[in-house]
Amino acid sequence: MLNRSGEGFMENIKAGIFLLNTIAMNTSQMPKPDFLDILFNSRNKDYGAYDLRRKYDRRVRNSVVGMAGLVLLCVGGYVWSTNTKASVVNLKPVIDSIKLTTVEIPPEETVTPPPLFKTSSRLHKLLPCSMLRQIL
Repeated sequence: MLNRSGEGFMENIKAGIFLLNTIAMNTSQMPKPDFLDILFNSRNKDYGAYDLRRKYDRRVRNSVVGMAGLVLLCVGGYVWSTNTKASVVNLKPVIDSIKLTTVEIPPEETVTPPPLFKTSSRLHKLLPCSMLRQIL
């Protein structure tokens, strides 16, 4: 008979719960079918689509972490390079003293054209001017 007072009663209840848990499975402990298992229930899981969908979260996580690492590397490299002494640039312009000298321009020589020859209009029509100069 169950004793309702003290520790004996609680021990009996705990033993009964343990016995129920070992004999009958709880619904929370039953394996629930995943969406992919339902989707690929009567299909071939060996050709690759099942594995691609199953590992999708891992691939997205790796790609996001990789891109974040690349961005961090680029931004960090830029910040580091601008803050190091090797990248310090002398911002003051270097100005050498400039000496101005006067330049003398030689006077222009006037060129006089050669005198024009008077020739007969008939000869002028037959020969070009260069040949007339050679002849005369």
